[in-house]
Amino acid sequence: MKAKEKISFAPVKPYLTASVTTKEQYDACVSCGIKEIYFENVVRRNQNDYKEQEGQLLIGGYGGIYHYRETNPFVTDYSLNVINATSCYELYKLGAKRVTLSYELNKGQIEDLMNAYYEENDGYPALEMIVYGKVPLMFTKYCPMKKMNQCRICKTKSYELKELNLLDELPNIKGIEALRLNFTVESKEQVVKVINMASGKLNGSMNNAVFNQETDTRGHFNKEIV
Repeated sequence: MKAKEKISFAPVKPYLTASVTTKEQYDACVSCGIKEIYFENVVRRNQNDYKEQEGQLLIGGYGGIYHYRETNPFVTDYSLNVINATSCYELYKLGAKRVTLSYELNKGQIEDLMNAYYEENDGYPALEMIVYGKVPLMFTKYCPMKKMNQCRICKTKSYELKELNLLDELPNIKGIEALRLNFTVESKEQVVKVINMASGKLNGSMNNAVFNQETDTRGHFNKEIV
């Protein structure tokens, strides 16, 4: 039986990446020195027409991986829902340069994944993690307000989901190579502000907390598993 090929990556100093939805946000990221920006190079999970692309891609589904793996370097997106070391290994085997972790992992699970990967491969995985942005939602047939017996209250009040904000945690996130800022509806000024805060947290020059209890969430990061 042939021994399993071990795949590992040299640890690098953590850096910021960004995904954007507008050219204005893209330009703001470029002006702030972000080297890897996902904009027109994103291949979504449910996409099924694949046009020829230049350079590195962010790929969210297996169809895209199989289509582009021979022609383009690629990073896999959160939609592949990677939660363990084996999934990381299989994606590297298909050619992934980095693997973006699932939104659903907490700090302990991320550490477990890295330790398990190291044990199996005598080296580290190359990982990306989303640390800021509006989290994509599942569509629902049912109105959550109606479920809580508050039907029609949305006519008078506005409801929105909190934004993922792990910027205060950046100095404590170890072993993750790329820390991604997900920009959706932010203005150019807001993009610059968030990048400056993230950079300051990463290089240790900003010590004050930026988390806002009213508008932000840490997602699953600090949650204990029940």
